Amino acid sequence: MSYKLHAYILGLQINDIEPFCQDEIALYKQCALRRDKEIRKRLQDSEFKLGSSIPLDAAKERSAQLEAEVTSLERRLILASGVEGIEGFRQRWSLHGRLTDSK
Repeated sequence: MSYKLHAYILGLQINDIEPFCQDEIALYKQCALRRDKEIRKRLQDSEFKLGSSIPLDAAKERSAQLEAEVTSLERRLILASGVEGIEGFRQRWSLHGRLTDSK
């Protein structure tokens, strides 16, 4: 085996990459990117359809309801994450008064 080929295979092993799977890895990345793009497009289309079919007052009410639910879930997650999470929650709450401002 030539030195360059040996160094190439050794480099792949060090980086935990199988030399015979490169095509599969590239194909997987392409599939994942395509799937992500399709899901994002479907989500945007659904949001557009929902936004155009719901009255403005109902949309604002639904938005406020979803924001309140997200805030509640974020608070529970922070409190469930331990002492560091609680301290982070206190810092964000004292700075902003709302979790949505701290993102």
